[in-house]
Amino acid sequence: MALEKDKERPNSPKRISSHVNRLTYQEQNSNRFMSGNMNDQESNFRTFEQNDKSGSDNISNLHYSESPMNIGRDMAGYSNKNVLLSPGSQMNNMNSRLRREDSINSNIIPPFSKQTSESSNPDRSNPMYRLSKSSSMSSSTAHLQNTPHEETKSSASIQNTPSYSQTTSPSNPSHYRVLKKEAETLHSEGYAARKKGDYKAAIHYYSKALEVLPSHFKALFNRGFAYDKIGEYDKAIVDYTKAIEIDPQNAFTYYNKGISLDRKGEYDEAIWFFTKAIELEPKKADFFHNRGFAYRKKKDYHKAIEDYTSAININDTHFKAFYNRAFCWDKLGILENAETDYESAVELQNNNISALHHLGTVREKIGGEKLSLALDNFNKVIELNPKYSPSYNGRGLVWDRFFNFDEAIKDFSTSIQLDDKNAVYWHNRACCYRNMGLLDEAINDFDKAVELDTQNPIIYSNRGLVKRKQENFIEAIEDYSLELDYGPKKNIKAFNNRAYCFAKIGQFEQAIDDYSHVIEFDSKNIHALHNRGISFERIGEYKQVGIHMLTYRRSMTSHKCSTMVRLIH
Repeated sequence: MALEKDKERPNSPKRISSHVNRLTYQEQNSNRFMSGNMNDQESNFRTFEQNDKSGSDNISNLHYSESPMNIGRDMAGYSNKNVLLSPGSQMNNMNSRLRREDSINSNIIPPFSKQTSESSNPDRSNPMYRLSKSSSMSSSTAHLQNTPHEETKSSASIQNTPSYSQTTSPSNPSHYRVLKKEAETLHSEGYAARKKGDYKAAIHYYSKALEVLPSHFKALFNRGFAYDKIGEYDKAIVDYTKAIEIDPQNAFTYYNKGISLDRKGEYDEAIWFFTKAIELEPKKADFFHNRGFAYRKKKDYHKAIEDYTSAININDTHFKAFYNRAFCWDKLGILENAETDYESAVELQNNNISALHHLGTVREKIGGEKLSLALDNFNKVIELNPKYSPSYNGRGLVWDRFFNFDEAIKDFSTSIQLDDKNAVYWHNRACCYRNMGLLDEAINDFDKAVELDTQNPIIYSNRGLVKRKQENFIEAIEDYSLELDYGPKKNIKAFNNRAYCFAKIGQFEQAIDDYSHVIEFDSKNIHALHNRGISFERIGEYKQVGIHMLTYRRSMTSHKCSTMVRLIH
């Protein structure tokens, strides 16, 4: 009786998801592709985070961890930005100049328009909510993620708020007025420098203002904004903390502190401060959006979707909320919802490269009649930006699914020419060569992909398959072993494939050990039962052979019966 290989799927190309735990390793991997960065185990195409370069990460840039593309900086109405206070401005009107960081990327964008929403109470079960005021204010080491708001010229004076006036009540009114005037002048100089993009000069003037009047709220607030902009997140958090002590009812200070915490990666604390901002100002779409973005970074996609939905309910033209909710639907595998949200995003910005690209990527995943639409999306992106490598890669995946391998190779090759450091492109061209039967060319590209990404189990799995086809079983065993090292430990396909290779070179004890792992994970796995029985036979364990053949026949009978039931239904 011959060893039975796991059945190979036909050569119709199938995408490889970046998520290792979603892969069906084994022979099936031979037909799967990656659509985004392989490092982005968060999504096939990288996530959408605003970058300073339009066309970079997550909307244009391939983010090795979330999906390729980046939205341009000039996207108004997005919530991942910090607020900056301008001279003579008032936080009550801050929403007219609210700046948010794109949930796609953590960059700053322009101010957004006034919005409304329903209130949301903070989760008091969250340990972050139970932080005392002193502890929460001193968390200068916490992580941050979004950008701060600054007070704009249109906003009125903050000094009129009760908390501010109480903390600045002077014992000598005339002397205080002199100090206040001097501090305001220095603050105005800082704000002017900030408007020119000279954040270090702005920090210098804000600091001078605070030397004159330490309780100057706007100088603290805007210095925190400037620190955030140059990546000094701990210092930004310290300033926001002091600003909160001066005015604990200012929602935007909590919001900006949440952004800085988020930028540092302290997502739980960031969520607490976003929640506090929502509690104080429940009709700000950006507050919900950025809290959703923090949940998304925690991979809590359901809560992220809830917050993005709240943002959309407040502002149904909130591009980033649609875009990022689509990303979460995609991560949950609910592709139809993802497609709908990306369509909404494209309706709001019909030439947005990231939204168009991701819409095409989702449609390529859905397949069927959506493939032609995906092709249109990728063509539109390439028309808008002929050097946008992710869409050549995406279009190559579509051509491969149409079995138009020549066009697929051309597009994958163009992606490589534009970005030869992206392992995904080399991997996908290798898969296409493999489907064409050009195994040596496939190995060369897989080798390059491994060189660029040494710990990606998908590449090892697919290279192992090609080596198996070449009957290079020893090197195939090495690749399947690396797949197990870097991927899920209970990987049935990898154990089955490595066991088969062991058996083919006569190492039946090792094959039995691997098949035993498979049966431990799946007691009715037909391939493992059949092949382990043969392996026992080869080493003379005939008693075990009988037991395994009986179990195998029962499993086959059960499998056939279940198949018939499915056919009847």
